Amino acid sequence: MKKTLAIILVVLTLASLFVFPASAKVYTGDCGRYSGITWEYDEETGEIRFEGSGSIPSYEVIDGRYSTAPWKSYMGGIKSVFIWESISVVGANAFYGCGALKEAHILDPDVFIVEEGNSRLQRAYDEHHIEYREGWPSKCSPEGLFDGRYPGWYCLDCDKYVCNGEVDKAEHTDYIPHDGVCNVCGHTYCDCDCHKELTGIKKFFWNFKMFFWQLFKTNLVCECGARHRKK
Repeated sequence: MKKTLAIILVVLTLASLFVFPASAKVYTGDCGRYSGITWEYDEETGEIRFEGSGSIPSYEVIDGRYSTAPWKSYMGGIKSVFIWESISVVGANAFYGCGALKEAHILDPDVFIVEEGNSRLQRAYDEHHIEYREGWPSKCSPEGLFDGRYPGWYCLDCDKYVCNGEVDKAEHTDYIPHDGVCNVCGHTYCDCDCHKELTGIKKFFWNFKMFFWQLFKTNLVCECGARHRKK
């Protein structure tokens, strides 16, 4: 019996090592043949980015239910909006139906947002104040160590850079002892599963391992010192 349980444990442990890549889907398009603006929506992060120059056109609302914007199929999943500095106008109903929208990083401080159908965008934009910084001391944050020597756009509310193309981001620094904690900001960035938000098949196998560790009273310890057990 013990031998059978040991074999099962080995099989489950090996199975958990397999990587099941998430099929992150990214959708792209333009705002119109002559708009000069392109958009890109990342289904995994819920962010939609607009780049180019000019104005995002106004769109109609059909039967009071959805906008005719090219990204209408993803309205319900949009959580954040990033609009490049050379885009100065956001047309009506561009974000009609974006019930999950909470963040808006718009780099042109003088952008004109048409009120109709864009109330959530306006509210999110009002809560994220962006400013351009030529250079300032490097700063460590949960997202990494930002090198402030390079100019870039900075969000005072998120406390981080939002223009990844212009600002280099380094990794957290973990000196001796190696404990999975950044020595600069104290952020835990250990790669062990006990520090990850697992979903799907990975969460399933993790729970199985937790069960057997508790069953055999092993309580394995993570390299950062955290116990692999539930309270």
